[in-house]
This record gives sequence, C-alpha cells and structure tokens, in this order.
Amino acid sequence: MDYVDWYCERTGPGFWGEPFNAVSNIAFLVASAAVWLLLARGRARGERVPASVVVLAVEMALIGLGSGALHTTATEWGAEVDNWSIIVFIHTYVVCLAHWMWGVRWRYAWLAAPAYTGAASALLWAVETTAGETATVGGYLPAFVTLLGFAIAVGVSRDPARRASARLMWLATGTLTIAITSRTIDQVEHERAWEHGAHVCDRIPGAGTHFLWHVFTAVTLLLITVALLRRARQVRDSGAAQDPGGQTRVSASATG
Repeated sequence: MDYVDWYCERTGPGFWGEPFNAVSNIAFLVASAAVWLLLARGRARGERVPASVVVLAVEMALIGLGSGALHTTATEWGAEVDNWSIIVFIHTYVVCLAHWMWGVRWRYAWLAAPAYTGAASALLWAVETTAGETATVGGYLPAFVTLLGFAIAVGVSRDPARRASARLMWLATGTLTIAITSRTIDQVEHERAWEHGAHVCDRIPGAGTHFLWHVFTAVTLLLITVALLRRARQVRDSGAAQDPGGQTRVSASATG
C-alpha cells in the first residue's frame, strides 16, 4: 500500500499510523471553539460579532480537519488539504490585521494577501538558495517573520489601545517558536533515519515531536485571533463613543 511517510511517528500505512499526530489536531478544534465562546459572550452583551473573526474561527477548525486528513490518510491529497487550509488562514489573517489593527479599509486591506505571498516567496527563495531547504523551517519562516514583525510594530505603536495587543502577539511569537522547533526536530530526525536506512527515529522514539507542532500552533492561532478580536472591540467602542447623539455608530474603519 502506497502512503506518505514524513513523520517520526509513522512506521507503516493505516488510518491510525500516527495516533498522536492525528489526535493532537483536536487542539485546533478547541481553539476554534474558544473563539466561538468569546464571540457568543460578546453577543450576549449586545456586541456586534465581527464577521471577519467568525471566518478566522471557521478556518481554524478547517486547519484541524485538514491536518487530521493528512495524518490519518497519509496521502498526497491529504497533504494538499492540510497545506491549503493553513495558507488560507494566514492570508485571511494578514488582511484582517491590516483592517482592524491599522484601520485600513477593506477595499485596500485585501492587498495585504498578495503582498504577503510575494514577500514570502522572495524570502523562501533567498533562504533556500543560500542556506538550504531546512533553513526555511518547512516553509513557515515567512509566517514567523511576519508575526514577529507584527508584534514589534504593535509593541512600539504610539497608540496605547493598539499597544494593548502587544502582549498577546509576543506570547504568540513564543508559542510559534516552540511549534516550529518541534516540527523541525521531527523533520530533521526523520530525514536522518531514512538516510541511515531506518524507518524509526531512534533518537526521539515513540510519537516523535510533530504533535507538539499542532498543539502550540493551535495556541498561537488562538492568541493572535483573540488579539484581533480585542482590537476590533476597541475600534467599535471608540466609534460608538464618538457619536455625540448617543446612538451606536460604527466608524468607517470598523466594519466587517
């Protein structure tokens, strides 16, 4: 039976060939549920639910399902579903962040998506050309650099309300660092094992470390989404407070 073998935990075909890698994707579903709970609580207080954050919560759950498909079916199509679910979330997030964090109107905020694609492609090409594929950390280097850049930009902002999101962004940068490190260790050890003609990662026996990538990436997505939701609430509260007539009014940049 043909199957893809990219992780230390998998030693043969079968739906449960990677039990830890498969089950750990529940972390994405839990993170998505946590965002839904925050939205529901806000709605109970009479807050308008930002549609863009709803979309992110849905995409978060889809990442868990996509990754689950890869780690249970061990097929190329499972890998495609996994990859695209992550790509879609990243591009959606940078658009939402441009709108909510920096007040870019939706008609222009979407340009953040192709801008990210271009910058990410250029960075991956430069790093892979000079330092090899491993240095791209599985292609996630641009995502890490982008998150780090956002954390710095938010942290040094002159706007105190915007700076309030810095702590969550920095925590997310830390959890993503742990996630990428876990993923890289598993990848490097798996490649080493195959180079030596083995099918088991003898230096990290058992489940490997890839499942930690799932857990800490889910935490990362939760943190950055909560940061975005808090900022959206700030923007809307500010827009309502500026209405001299006492009517709830949403400013031009506080839609979606």
